Amino acid sequence: MFRNLLFTMSLSGSIVMVLYLILYPLARKYFPLVWRYRVLKVAMFFYLIPIAECKYYILIILKRLFS
Repeated sequence: MFRNLLFTMSLSGSIVMVLYLILYPLARKYFPLVWRYRVLKVAMFFYLIPIAECKYYILIILKRLFS
């Protein structure tokens, strides 16, 4: 289970980083440095926080709020 979670975290962070690197020439031209820095913070968030585990807790909270 832990290996699967670690793989998911690494994969999601890597996808964000690859998209950032692909879109960097366009982003450098049209977006300020602050925006690009925030995108890198999102990538770091995906590397560090287990989104796959958190989604169940978030769904439970949303169900309690809206029911």
